Order: sequence, then C-alpha cells, then structure tokens
Amino acid sequence: MEDVRAHLAGQSKDALVELLMSQAATDAWLRDRLLLETVGGRSGDVDLATFRAAIDRAVEPNYYEDYRPAYANDIEQVIDRIQALLDDGHAEAVVELAEHAIEAVEQALGWIDDSDGYLGGVLERLGDLHHTACAQARPDPQELAERLFRRELGSDWETFFGAAATYADVLGPKGLAAYRRLAEAEWARVAPLRPGDAGGRSYEGKRFRVTEMMTTLAALAGDVDELIAVMSRDLSHAYDYVRIAEVCLQDGRHDQALGWAERGAAAFPQRTDPRLRQLLAEEYHRRGRHDEAMALAWAMFTDRPTLEGYWGLKAHADRIGGWPAWRDKALAHLRSQPADRGPDAGAGRRVWPGWSGAARSWCGSSSGRATTRPPGRKPPRAVAPRPCGWSWPPSARPTTPRTPSPSTRTRSSG
Repeated sequence: MEDVRAHLAGQSKDALVELLMSQAATDAWLRDRLLLETVGGRSGDVDLATFRAAIDRAVEPNYYEDYRPAYANDIEQVIDRIQALLDDGHAEAVVELAEHAIEAVEQALGWIDDSDGYLGGVLERLGDLHHTACAQARPDPQELAERLFRRELGSDWETFFGAAATYADVLGPKGLAAYRRLAEAEWARVAPLRPGDAGGRSYEGKRFRVTEMMTTLAALAGDVDELIAVMSRDLSHAYDYVRIAEVCLQDGRHDQALGWAERGAAAFPQRTDPRLRQLLAEEYHRRGRHDEAMALAWAMFTDRPTLEGYWGLKAHADRIGGWPAWRDKALAHLRSQPADRGPDAGAGRRVWPGWSGAARSWCGSSSGRATTRPPGRKPPRAVAPRPCGWSWPPSARPTTPRTPSPSTRTRSSG
C-alpha cells in the first residue's frame, strides 16, 4: 500500500475531498464515520440525534445474523467516537448515548448469533463507559437510581447487574436510598418459596434479579441479618439452607448456622444435598456430638457408595479414631451391593462391573489404602470432603472493580 500512499500524497486537497465524498455516497460505514467526526469535532452541544442514528445503523441486523466479528467491529467504531466525546468533556452526552447503545445492543442480541461473545464484550465496554461518564457528569442521584433500577430489573443481559454496588460512588446516600425504596417495593411482591415448591422458580427472571438487588444492598450495608432474611425468602432447595448456614458461619454465628442446617435436614430428609449433611456433620464434630456426625457421614456414603464417598467416611471416622470399625462396616455394605451399583451408577455414566470385588481389592488394607487395583485403573486418590463455602457475590462487594457478572449460577437441587 505504500505506492497508494505515495499517490494520495501527490493529490490536491480538493481531489482527496471529492474522492472521500464519492466513496461515502455508497459506503454507509464511511459516511457514518465522517458524520460522527464532523459533529463530534464541533464546539458546544453534541448532536445527539446524529450519534443515535449511527448507533442504530451499526447495531440493527437486517436478518438473522450469523456470528461475524465485523458486525461487532462496526459497533466498536461508533463506541470509539462516543469515547472521544467523553475525552473532550461531553460526559452528560455520553451518559445518554451509552444508555441508548446498551438498549440497542441488548435488543439485537435476540437476533444475533453471539456464540463467541463479541457482543458481550461490547456490552461490557458500554457499561464501563457509562459508569465512567456518570462519575464525571454527576447526574441527579435519584434520577440515576431510577434509571439503573429500571434497566437492571428489566434486562435479560445483566449489563447493569449489581448496579447498586457498581454505582455506589456515583449514587451516594441519596441515590442508594432511592434505589433501595424501589427494590424493596418490588421485593414485597416476591412470594416465599418453601421446601417442595416447584423447582426452577428461583431463577425466574424478575424474581432472580430483584433477589440479587436485595442481596447486593444487604452486602453494601454489611447487614448479615438482612442478608439472611433475603436468602430465607427462597427455601425450595436443600442448598438454600447450606448457603444461609455458611453466611452465619462466616459471621461467627455457629449456633445459628447449626439451626439452619438442622432445619434443612428436617425439610429434606431423604437423599438430600451432601453439602448440607457435610456442614451439619462438621458442626456436630465441633460440639463433640460425634455419633450424630458419623450417622450423617454414613448416610452420605450409603446414598452414593463411591470411592470418594468411602474416603469421605474415613475422614470423619479418623477424627474419632474409629476408622477400623467403620471400614469394616463400609466394606460389608459395598459387598452387599449389586454389580451395577458402582461409581456414578444412576447418573448415566459408565458403571464399573464387579464394584464389590474392586472395593475388596482397592480398600483391602488396614490403612484403607489400595494394595491392588483393577487392570487399567489408576490407584485411588483420597478426596477430602469439599467445603460448601458461600461467599458474598462479587457484584455485592463495594470495593470490587466493575466486572461482568457470571452468566450462569448453579445450585444443586435438593
């Protein structure tokens, strides 16, 4: 292209202008770029209408688009011009344009194959740009709180997820109070979920979003009691009790944690979430109630008699020096199982034929370590019981830099 550069350098200014104008007449992207550079370079007010039109042209798909990086790149070019406005001191205009662009991109996501996440990156950039512009423009905190609340509650794409924490530095006390009033009014409409209620309702769009709003507000306030009250609105899964008990433990409330764990075990007595039994067993051990702890450890093992469950039982028995007796009991139980009760049976995974025989050879030594193993199998590895730690959601940490929220949240069914 150096020969082209040399050719253009030899042309007159008028010739180059004509060349650009001629190309812009048939090239929409070039035309928009020239328009944005023209209106963006003017002193005084920003021509918002021109920028909005450019955003809409860049974002709107004409048909169901296959994934194309060029599509996201076209939008990025417009965002570059909006960023330039912020650099030139037009923060108020950028706030408005960023909100318009976010809404347009979120709507387009229903028609775009964004399997590689390019538009997700566009939304993240727009969210960062919006927050930075708000920090510079300092809009009315109550009006901003209303807009953030409306967009967070109504969007399926979580661009404003955790807005109270992300924008706390901009909202200030007045804005956060306005946001809380709106969230609490919506929260009052959320019906409690109890054990046995239909699964999946926890993650219904509006319910999930307002729950996260209230969780974020409780975290910002540092109010553990409020957080527990929010979480206890949904007790439809055994793991809900685990999460509440973990919050209590993090705050040093062991008795309260035990109470929630015992309530969960009573609500889900059969084949419950192993994390609930594990937490309850740990609390029983801590209080010297070892018989109750071992009863739970045994239930965890017999519900799913895998090698991992075997080592989990050993970890509990070792704490009271009772492994030899529990080992014999475990092996007797394994020998009594049908051949199809091997690891992961019932989970649609490959079953080990002859699991009972394998158990005798794998677990046959007095220490519980393997002395022989089935052909082609690696030696067993002791797996310590996994903690069921719950932590404050990243979006609810006031000191956490703005990051995109996880797209999925999982929980084990009760």
